[in-house]
Formats: sequence, structure tokens, C-alpha cells
Amino acid sequence: MLLSGGGLSSKGKKAATSPLPSLCPLARLLLALFISLAGMTLVEAGGKGTSTANFLKIGVGARAVAMGEAYTAAADDAFAPAWNPAGLSRLNYQEIGFMHNEFIQDVRYEYLSYARPMPDRGTFAGSLSYVTVGDIQGYDPAGGATGKLSASDLVVAASWGYPWTVRLPGLDTGVTLKLLNKRLDQQSATGIMADLGFRYQLPRPTWMTRLHVGGVAQHLGPGLKFIRETSPTPRTFKLGLAGSFLHDSLLVAWDLALPRDNSLLTAFGAEYRFRDLLALRMGYKTRDDLDRGLSYGIGLGNSQLHLDYAFVPFGILGQTHRVSLGVRFGPTLRRDRFAEEVEQRYQAAERAYGQAQMVDAYVQLKRLASVAPWHQPTQKLLARITEETETLGEANRRQQLETGLAQHFTQGVRYFNQDDLLKAKDEFETILALSPHHAGAKEYLGKIQDRYQGLVQAFLEIAEKDLKEGRLAEAKQEVEKALVLDPQHEKAKTMFAQVTERLTQEEATRQQEARETAIKKAYRAGEKAYAEGNLIQALEYFQQVVRFDPTHPAALSQVATILQSLAENAYQEGYRLERAGQTEEAIRYYQRAVHHQPAFVPAKEALARLQGEQREQRRAESRKLYQQGLEAAMVQDFATAQRLWQRALELDPENLEARRSMERINRSTNGNGTRRE
Repeated sequence: MLLSGGGLSSKGKKAATSPLPSLCPLARLLLALFISLAGMTLVEAGGKGTSTANFLKIGVGARAVAMGEAYTAAADDAFAPAWNPAGLSRLNYQEIGFMHNEFIQDVRYEYLSYARPMPDRGTFAGSLSYVTVGDIQGYDPAGGATGKLSASDLVVAASWGYPWTVRLPGLDTGVTLKLLNKRLDQQSATGIMADLGFRYQLPRPTWMTRLHVGGVAQHLGPGLKFIRETSPTPRTFKLGLAGSFLHDSLLVAWDLALPRDNSLLTAFGAEYRFRDLLALRMGYKTRDDLDRGLSYGIGLGNSQLHLDYAFVPFGILGQTHRVSLGVRFGPTLRRDRFAEEVEQRYQAAERAYGQAQMVDAYVQLKRLASVAPWHQPTQKLLARITEETETLGEANRRQQLETGLAQHFTQGVRYFNQDDLLKAKDEFETILALSPHHAGAKEYLGKIQDRYQGLVQAFLEIAEKDLKEGRLAEAKQEVEKALVLDPQHEKAKTMFAQVTERLTQEEATRQQEARETAIKKAYRAGEKAYAEGNLIQALEYFQQVVRFDPTHPAALSQVATILQSLAENAYQEGYRLERAGQTEEAIRYYQRAVHHQPAFVPAKEALARLQGEQREQRRAESRKLYQQGLEAAMVQDFATAQRLWQRALELDPENLEARRSMERINRSTNGNGTRRE
């Protein structure tokens, strides 16, 4: 389906004719497990309001809500994680779903999901649900009004649906894992839940298109502890049927649901689609909640985008409006849309052929073959039409062929008189392909060729004039026009080669001139910076020149001179800082000097000497700290000992005594300097 999820999109085996479907063994096992768990829920059922996170019961996606929430067996879009994760299994394209729900009593519900099919690995989806409640009046223990409180619920979910196409055809399974965060003012609670679902395509009667049974166990989890009280999750078990009729135009669904905190309920829904552009929906729910009764909705869209709306009355609490948006995308969608368009055009040509409109069919097929030459049915039908026109004997079909040829001949003459020679040529060539001896078509093709030659000559004369006056781009355009009319014209081909070569030379000259201009500009800027004593900036400019021209002698010389000056300046500054006792700063300047001039011997020697002295100082300090740590350990001040030995290792990682002492003290203490009991 192209609209809002596409109805039942699974492809099962050939339909059986038995009206009493049979399930595969695993499907029967899943159904039995579902019924057993549902029975346990019925035994454990509590009263209304005994569950937490009840916002999870709010329907997601306007399509499902408009169908009365009878969606367990029909779910097959990006909203499937909220209904039955098994419905993800048959998604063919990447899809994003978004819903906005203006609920009752200032409650707003936002839902966002993304589903991505992976070949041979099923479909993965992620979803986000966020519910906010308007300001709530707070009260103190004595019943006095306090400030306003805020409340919100957030659910992050990951889902996976897998089709057992090879081993168990027709069976889909799915699972959803959910992380719930519930917040009321400054208090919050977090819990985990899971959904488990299946869907199975049943053998169906011949008057149906598809029939599915589905089941899902929702919101399974240990409960949610809020402050000091733990509340169970709104565990629900659902079983549903969904059938398609009228070549997928009509979808009918039925659900049976057993919530933990409510009575058994049923839901019915239907959807009728018009040309995959418009969908009308209606649903009905039977239970004693306020949202029971009829719901309505509409959907608009195509294969890429669908917008859905649902209206649900809520009795004395008012009415709710839900809007959802689905977007499909990805290379698979583009490929399938093109293949679908090719198939539609082929079917139109096939219908024309079946109605003996052979000329129209031939024209459509020729156009289709030009954009989809790989489409074998097109090639075969073209060959059949050509063969039949050569051996046509049936008077009626021959009369229809001659009528079609006459119509296209008239159209070709009209194009010729309007100087639309390309369209006229196409018409007459089509006529000759089906009737090679058609004298009128041959005559007009000769006239078109004569006109072509006149136009070609006119275009070439304009091109020659443009060449003489140096307008190469304009000359190329005129020659290209001539080649469109006569691709084999020798003079036009020669002129095109000449114009192209001259344009290439001009472009190369233009690039060389721009390069030389950039070199001169950068070199002058470098000279100016050098004269002003800004050696770093001057170096950048001269290096830019070298990047443009690696062999530029003046720039190379300037770069070498500046690097030498920078190295000497850095060395002198390092020497001054060393004399002043600023060893760390001196090392940095010596390193800078070596960076500018790697072969600068005085800087290399000074750097090695200072770094060696620095290492010896750190080793000496490390040994001193180790001794201080020993003294602290002897008086059982293990926290101080640990701190001193840790510092000793930071100064000298090769201080083995400090390392061994740290290991011993870590084994005998709790890590904070206190002995283990």
C-alpha cells in the first residue's frame, strides 16, 4: 500500500481454498503461549487504576486510532512498535513516523519512530514517546494548596521484527525493549518493559486478498517503584485478525484485548482506499472507558509521504484529535517507484495492443525502451508488433493499422509545417518501422533531411563567424546544434574538435595566469612582512608561493633564511631563559629552534642536556617522595603513603620501589588508605 503503511504488505504462499485455515506448529505454539499468559493475567487482574504508566494505553498513529485500535494483525508501518513489533517484519523501505496528540485535560503526547529494514536480518526500529501534563495543583499534608507541579513520562524503545520467510513461510515475530522514566515534580522513577508479538498469514478463501492473525503481549515488566510504592505495569494481551478485500482496497480488522486492570474488550476497524491517494477509516471499541464507541479518520498521501488524522470522542471530557505523519525514503524506494512506473507504461501499451491500436502501442513501447532497455516484456512486444505488421492478414486489424498510420502521418505533417522537425521525424520513422514502403513518410523524411542540411549549414556559418571574432563558447553552442541535427556531419565534427581544443587551451592559459598572479601577490606580501620584521607571517606567504611553484628559487631561499633566523632567535631566547633558571620555558624554545632547523646542533645539544637534567631531577624527587612514603607507612599513615608514592610514580614511572610499595598497600587496604578487616 502506498498510503499510511500500505495495508497488509506481506507476501505469503499461494492462497488455499479452505475456509478453515490451519496454523504451522510454531504459530500454534505461539498462540497457545499467548492464551496461557492471558489466562494468568485474567487471574491476576486488578481493578481500574491499579497500574502505572497508563499513558501507554493511548493509541499511537492516527491510522490505527481511527480504526478503533484494531491494529494487532494489521500493523505494518513505522508505528508498529507501539502495537505489534512483528508488523515491522514486512517493511520494504526506511520509514519515519511522527504523531502529535492533543489529549484530554491538557495532556500532550508526542511519538517519534524510525524503522530500517536490513536484508536477511529483519527490520530494526527505534522510538521515543513523551507525555506532558499541564500544571498540577500541589497540596501539603494538611491539605493546604502549595505551588504548581509538573509531570511527564518518557519512553525510549528499541524494536526488531523478523520474517521467517524460508523456514516458516508466513510467520513474523517481533520484540520491543522499553526504558520508562516517570517524573512528578522533583521525584522520578525508572523501569524496563518488553513487548512480544507474532503475526501469521493464514490460508484464506478465494474471495479475500489476504488474511492475518496476530498476537502481542505488551508492557511486560517487574513494575515501577515511585518513592516508596511499587505499581505494576499495564500488562495487556491482544489477539487480532485482519483481512484484505477488493484487491487490497478494503481492510477489515478485529481485536480482542485483555488488560491487567480492566475487563475484556473488543475492537473493530475498517479502511477503504481510493487509488492509493485517499483513505477513509472507521472503528468501534466496546468497553466501559470514556473512549468507547465510534472513531473516524482520513488519510492522504502517496508512496513517500502520508498524513493521517483521527477523531475520537471522549464523552464528558471532550474530544481528541490525533495527527500523524509518515515518510518513506531510501534507494530501494526510488528503484521500486521507477520499476512501478515502467510496468504501468508497459501495461498501457499492452492495452493499446490488445485493442488493435498497434501504432499507438508501438510508439509507447519505443519511448519506454529508450528509458528502460532492460525491460524484456517491452522488447518482446515490440518484436511481436513488428512481425505482425509484416504478415498482417486480418482485414479488421489491417484497417485499424492503416487508420493509426494515417493519424500519425497527419500529426507528422502538422509538426513539419510548424518547423518542429524533431517531432515530425519521430512520427515518420515510426510509420516506416511499421510500414517500410509508406511513400508519404519517405517523402517527408527526405524533406526533413533537406531542411536539416540547410539548418546545419546555417549553424556552421554562425559558428565560423564566432570563431573569427574569438567567441569560442558561442561557436561551440552553434556547432553542437548542427551535430544534433546531423551527428555524422564531417565538417561539424572537425569544427567541434577545433573549438573544444581552443577552449581547453584558453582554460589552461587562464589557470596559469591566475596561478602566476597568486604567486606574485603572495611573494610581495611576504617581502612586505619580512621588511616589517614579522617573520612568521612572511614565512607563511613564502611557503604559499612554494606550494604554487615548488621550484620557485627566490621563495625557497626566503623560506630557508627565515627558518634559520627563527631557529637562531628561539635558541637565543632559550639560552636566556636557561640562565634565568626557567628550565621549562627554555626547553620549549630549544624545541622550537630544532623544529625550525632540525640540524641546528647547538639547539639539539642544549635540548638534550636540559631534558637529561630534568629527568635526573625528577628521579631524585621521586626517590625522595618514596622515602617519605616509607616513613608514613611505618607509622601506619597509609593514606599519606599512597599519595606520596603515587606522586613518585608520576615523576618517574620507572621507580620500581614505589610501584611495588603501591601494589602491596593496594592489596592490604580498601583503596582509601584504611586497612581491610
